[in-house]
Amino acid sequence: MPERESFTSLESGHEYSFIYLPATSPSNPTLLFLHGFPSQLNDWAFQIAYFSSHGYGVVAPDLLGYGQSSKPDDAAQYRLKLISDDIYRLLDHLDLPSVVGVGHDFGATLLSRMVAYESTRWSALVFLAVGPPRMGNPFDLDMINSMTKDFLGYEFLGYITWLGGDEAEEAQTALESHPEAAMSLVFPADQSVWRSGTVHWER
Repeated sequence: MPERESFTSLESGHEYSFIYLPATSPSNPTLLFLHGFPSQLNDWAFQIAYFSSHGYGVVAPDLLGYGQSSKPDDAAQYRLKLISDDIYRLLDHLDLPSVVGVGHDFGATLLSRMVAYESTRWSALVFLAVGPPRMGNPFDLDMINSMTKDFLGYEFLGYITWLGGDEAEEAQTALESHPEAAMSLVFPADQSVWRSGTVHWER
């Protein structure tokens, strides 16, 4: 992986760890990679290597709360508008008025909001795993879990209830005590583990 750099947003005080490789071909754009949950910029290692070797510019930050970037305790600091503002400041710092946005999972949600806030700064958009959510619609976790349980046989976002509900403190302790087990459930070789493995592991 290329060497990491650091950027601090003066307005928010948040520090972001990121990788930046300028485009080596003037006709090629720069790609901004926004990772998902629970990940960091290292997830883009192969994409960074491929596109930079073909002359494209690459920017890949650890988003707020991930990897080597700041991890504020105040949940209000994680509002999409605030994170969007920070990433735009990073792009300004790098003198990048226009980029190709590539978002995966949570990064795709963030990308959709960034585009809504400043639509002229993008030459193209790529959404992976998660399409751009419809603006103005509240996120109804119970509805999504009920619907996916009916169609898939399990609650696709059930882990959010565990991480952010009444057992949040217990969940944090479990994840920090067993990081390898947690990641093996997030990225299993056999995806059927998603249906049953998490439940068994929690117990």
